[in-house]
Amino acid sequence: MFDSLLHTTHRPLLAANIDQMDATYFVERSEIFSWINSTLQVNLSKVEEVCSVVVHCQLMDAIHPGVVLMHKVNFDAKSEYETIQSYKVLRDVFNS
Repeated sequence: MFDSLLHTTHRPLLAANIDQMDATYFVERSEIFSWINSTLQVNLSKVEEVCSVVVHCQLMDAIHPGVVLMHKVNFDAKSEYETIQSYKVLRDVFNS
């Protein structure tokens, strides 16, 4: 199901194109984790880990290769202050 999100030849997935009974709304958490883990070659198991700005940057880079300046993403950030640069990178992706 999620493989179609990676292909740009398909129609973009927009909320307006999905009604509330669409199967997209009923995807299990384990299936989402499986897709993220296989796409990024990681082993995430908690929702909190998926909320990381680093994971979001990696997913955007997987979906749109070369758009995210991954060399500017701080993979070792321990505090909120250290993640600011990574959020700026992600913001620039959405603004481009």
